[in-house]
Amino acid sequence: MENLSEAIIYKLLFNTPAHFGEDTTGLEFSLEYLHSDTLFGAICNGWLALFGSESLVDLLTELEAYGDGLKDSYPFLLSSAFIFSEDKFYFPKPLAELPDPPQVLINNPDLAKAFKDANFVEKEMWVKWVSRNPVIINDAATIEQLQAYKQTFLLGLQSRNYVPQYAADTTPYYCRSVNYMSDQGKESGLFFAVRFGREGLQEQFENVLTFLEKEGVGGERSSGYGFFKSERYHQTLENLLGNYTQGRPPTSYITLSLTYPDFIPGENGLENWRYALVRRRGYTSPQISPQMLRRKKNLLLFTEGSSYLGKAPRGRMLEVTPQRWSASTKIYRYGLAFPLPCFANLE
Repeated sequence: MENLSEAIIYKLLFNTPAHFGEDTTGLEFSLEYLHSDTLFGAICNGWLALFGSESLVDLLTELEAYGDGLKDSYPFLLSSAFIFSEDKFYFPKPLAELPDPPQVLINNPDLAKAFKDANFVEKEMWVKWVSRNPVIINDAATIEQLQAYKQTFLLGLQSRNYVPQYAADTTPYYCRSVNYMSDQGKESGLFFAVRFGREGLQEQFENVLTFLEKEGVGGERSSGYGFFKSERYHQTLENLLGNYTQGRPPTSYITLSLTYPDFIPGENGLENWRYALVRRRGYTSPQISPQMLRRKKNLLLFTEGSSYLGKAPRGRMLEVTPQRWSASTKIYRYGLAFPLPCFANLE
């Protein structure tokens, strides 16, 4: 992995419900976390509003050149945004196999089910997992730890009515929202990490975050969803995770963002990668071209928590400009990797 800068952590403290829909489902479904490509789209809208189209095009061109291997430098790299609750930070469950002996799960079906159902794990468990150290100390405590994640947020369902423009009958529908729980006043919300590769860019980025506080992120913003306060965390991501590499060269890499790999491994193809895929599609932003709302090209990305044997992926910026698009700005899907060292056995 090339020499990457330390990653700054930002917290999003929501003061309203939020809606983070999957592109393949309706409004009645919401994720509790924010994919990196959705976060990047919001940042691009804020960048356009604050710094203009020329600055945004320059930013996209730099990112595309980095993903294509034409440049070794990048303006910034983003992770997805995951839940934190006070001092507990949750990371995507590694898709590499658990380092503990398989017999442990075979002998305890409840524990096996808890691991299967979990999509996110606490920082301490995540570090052990990617370091290839035993994760399970006590069966009951481990189950409780895995299930604690679901106590950090609350999903709500609101009924609404759609009123057609030229009809009297209304059509009922439902909208799912996510609220982040604060137990006895404890702080909770989402966090994400950013690596800055260019001097002076951090200030611009933070100005965009401040702008987005009043614009919101995610869906249903016109209904008052997705508004937040942002703050920079006092630790970098590297300090938060600790020195888990202990000077060892990693055997693989795990990503904290949706990724479109910039290479396919040679002899064994994808056999030595552990990954899941998610389909991403959607519509262009009205901020780019208010008169031309078009469906973007859909594609598959590797999910957060996917693990790659060998070298770290850079990922790619993917042009998804719709057909019959007359605006000057091209449309991109963010598929750059946010890799971290991993020691899981992928062979």
